[in-house]
Amino acid sequence: MDGQLRGPRAPDTRDMAQLLFFDVATQWEAFCTSVFELELKKLYHVRQDIAARLMTDVDGRQVASGYAHPEIIATRAMALLGKNSPWVSLKSRLGDQAYDYLFHSYRIRNFIAHAGVGKGRSDFHKILDHFAIPKRERKGLSAGRLLLDYTDVKGKSWFNALLDNYLLVADYIVKKIR
Repeated sequence: MDGQLRGPRAPDTRDMAQLLFFDVATQWEAFCTSVFELELKKLYHVRQDIAARLMTDVDGRQVASGYAHPEIIATRAMALLGKNSPWVSLKSRLGDQAYDYLFHSYRIRNFIAHAGVGKGRSDFHKILDHFAIPKRERKGLSAGRLLLDYTDVKGKSWFNALLDNYLLVADYIVKKIR
């Protein structure tokens, strides 16, 4: 090869995209959980440990999951933070696309996390229907390939579109809780 280096091949870049997306989606859930806790502290004028306790189930177990799921966090926000929480008005303020993209991200993350089996797999296939991925192209379709090789209606790769959406929603939430 005359000492020339080659870049990663398609399977490698898809694996990297999948891994990076999973990491970002995990960080997104941590962001949502932290911001929710911060909102509780501000609203009720309590210490962080009390706010964290408010986020537990009736048996005192930490409720860590679901904070990246737009419906779950909106329901929790309405119950604990009230109708003025930015999580409650997310869909009406940012629109269906931003809200839907959060769902898509959540489902892709679960597909990756659960190795493409069970509910993660069936939810992933719902995304493929929504994205109008032809049936003949679905066999063996990885999350990485979906993220890099397919685009949203604006022609952006799903990887970039979903990451940009995280930024859009994060900016909205942060501005609203100040």
